[in-house]
Amino acid sequence: MWNETKTELKTEGGESTWITLRQILRELHQVSGFRIAVYDSVSRQEVCAWPEEILPLCRAIQKNSQGLKCCRENDEKAFDYVEKTGKVKIYRCHGGLYEAVAPLYDGDFLSGYLMMGQTLDSRKFSRNQVMHRAEEFVPEKEQLEKLVDKIPDRSLEQIRSCIRIMEICAGYITLSRRYQTGEQRPIWQVRRYLEENYTEEITIDLLCRMFHMSRASLTGEFRQAWGTSIHQYVMKLRLDQAEILLNRPGLSIGEIAERCGFSDPNYFTRAFRKRYGAAPSQYRKSNFPKMS
Repeated sequence: MWNETKTELKTEGGESTWITLRQILRELHQVSGFRIAVYDSVSRQEVCAWPEEILPLCRAIQKNSQGLKCCRENDEKAFDYVEKTGKVKIYRCHGGLYEAVAPLYDGDFLSGYLMMGQTLDSRKFSRNQVMHRAEEFVPEKEQLEKLVDKIPDRSLEQIRSCIRIMEICAGYITLSRRYQTGEQRPIWQVRRYLEENYTEEITIDLLCRMFHMSRASLTGEFRQAWGTSIHQYVMKLRLDQAEILLNRPGLSIGEIAERCGFSDPNYFTRAFRKRYGAAPSQYRKSNFPKMS
């Protein structure tokens, strides 16, 4: 897992401030305006990001199975390049957005990747290219235009400057050992179990017995590692899957709730409305009119 051990820095007045990996990502986001994420080098899964949510356009593209496949293939190619060369990879994804990946090391061992994205440059034809590339996955033109308008844009020089800052941050994370591998540690196994079994009934007591951890260690280490509680993490997994299933014809709201691990459809509706601002049926009608 990534290490949240804190680094103490001294201000001119002698006061102390503590810096964690999550804070580094947040500060880098504040400077660049782009989403910043850390991926593990073994699983190649995202383990930490700021902000947590991806761009609305990327979410829309990933609702399409082919779009999601393209996203993952782009990431894999970038990770392969960084692992092979040890250099930063700058590229444009299948949606036409700029991304960059830098290596993170634990000693001499590649422990992870620092990713910055997604953005486009401020040239008008670049925005048109994104519209053209994304229309395969988001066919509704009016919806697509709104999503593209939300993408932050920068001049090419600003993008290059932000990537150089990201590279410096990657070096700092490496030197300060902010991200260390440890996929075999119990808390990693807990996360993997949740991702593979989130549709089942899961309790803290069950996880404690399975992974031989006390309640305090389990909940404390999980929150320290991923910045959220186990309950919130499982809820996110379930609601993410529910959003995907709403795009499938022939499934009722009750069936979707059951497939995502909700035994009570009413509770599912309340949880979905809290996150997305609309009940599942309303969300389906607004975002997938052909399903209605």
